[in-house]
Amino acid sequence: MEKKTKIFNQAIEYTACYRNIRYPRLEFKTGRLVVIMPKGQKNENDIIEKHKRWIFKKNALIHKAIKDTGNIKRCPVKSIDEFKSYISKLVKKYGIQNGTNGKIDKIYFREMKSKWGSLSSNRNLTINTLARRLPEYLINYIVFHEMTHLLEKRHNERYWSLIKKEYKQPSKYESDLLKYWFIINN
Repeated sequence: MEKKTKIFNQAIEYTACYRNIRYPRLEFKTGRLVVIMPKGQKNENDIIEKHKRWIFKKNALIHKAIKDTGNIKRCPVKSIDEFKSYISKLVKKYGIQNGTNGKIDKIYFREMKSKWGSLSSNRNLTINTLARRLPEYLINYIVFHEMTHLLEKRHNERYWSLIKKEYKQPSKYESDLLKYWFIINN
């Protein structure tokens, strides 16, 4: 059910859902706030209040990205075979570059609803097939981003310093990925 909250005098719509989880969490799914609560816990206002600064900043970032999508051109779409081949070459390249020799167990390709890629603890790389609609510089960034998780699992200071060795301004790439997310998913 759609609800609204005011954060710093700005009305923000959200959906609350209840699952078999231990701790509540907040997510933005395709630009909309989702408050995920443990079953039996009914007051989502506490988590919203606790994280209102994060919600406000994330919401502003998303609205700016949506506004900026008008300045982005659509790219030619790679065929799925061409895309898979390109990803395999990047995995090899970045594996050699970061000293892990691309120790990826398997590469999976599937359409994902909330991210461009992921790396499991079993070293399985999953790439969102929607990424084949991105320009190559962003595909490269996604693979490098995921391959860096072979060296550091969390998005902490060490992780971002490793990213900055190849991409001096990762926030620019993250911003562009967010813009393309809204272009591709509309």
